[in-house]
Amino acid sequence: MMPHGVHEDLSLASRPRHHRVLPIAGGSVILVALLAHLAGGAVLVHAGLSKALASLGLGAGALVVVLVALGTIKVLLLVFLGATQRIGGTPLLTQMSQTHSDITNGKMIRGAHSYDLHVALLTLGRAGALRERTIESARIASGEAVLDVGCGTGEITMRAKVRSGPTGLVAGIDPAPEMIAVARQKAARAGLDIDYRVAAVEALPFADATFAVVVSSLMMHHLPEDLKPRALVEIRRVLKPGGRLVVIDFQPPSSRLGRLAPVWLLHRVTAADGLEKLPPLLQAAGFIAIDTRGTEVEYLGYVQARVGQ
Repeated sequence: MMPHGVHEDLSLASRPRHHRVLPIAGGSVILVALLAHLAGGAVLVHAGLSKALASLGLGAGALVVVLVALGTIKVLLLVFLGATQRIGGTPLLTQMSQTHSDITNGKMIRGAHSYDLHVALLTLGRAGALRERTIESARIASGEAVLDVGCGTGEITMRAKVRSGPTGLVAGIDPAPEMIAVARQKAARAGLDIDYRVAAVEALPFADATFAVVVSSLMMHHLPEDLKPRALVEIRRVLKPGGRLVVIDFQPPSSRLGRLAPVWLLHRVTAADGLEKLPPLLQAAGFIAIDTRGTEVEYLGYVQARVGQ
């Protein structure tokens, strides 16, 4: 009879490779998230938590306690939701993977049903405020036609529709069918008429000069360098004369605390120069009045540009 310990070792070795790797990867995600909260706290500083505590007469000790508490909560959520477990029979880390598809040569995020929660965790619940910042930057007027490229589950698209109103055409495209399916469900529940389509930014399924505004939030860094010029040319094509483009994406934080923010730690390799290379590409695509600015969140910035009359 085989010794019990040997049997366990063989059983582990016989498991599929991703079953052995996922617990290690999940544990690494948890460790990074916890260390980022304890050592950095940059996102909390951006959220004004330290000022709020000071106004209540609470000092650095209270901030440390809150940091530890939120870090612990986030770790528990990661464990509960399946960094090492499963959601609907599929590992969470696999669901949130970035893959290529037949629709686009860029990376495509899967795991639509867990995507919003994933974003909320990474931003410590500030995703809504960041999306509002995108819409405010776009300055959408009533009746304007708006396109959201890389719309994901439609959070920004729905906000654009509210600004544009019942007379404004609002559309969203994403190469992931599961993202579009969730976005359509959300719009239906909210009673919003939005034209969602499965499509890629380098081949937009719209006529020339259709939109007054195009918005892009945290999408450009997913595109390979050789694809970005084609995408920007396509965006310019569907914009009306005088139309506006707003791109929000990652930029390197200037402070040490900012570089310890959880979101930046997870994206710093793929998004290190997300915005820096855009201005010359925009100019080459025919855009004018190109303006790059930071946001209240240190690792995010935005680029605005428009089409000539």
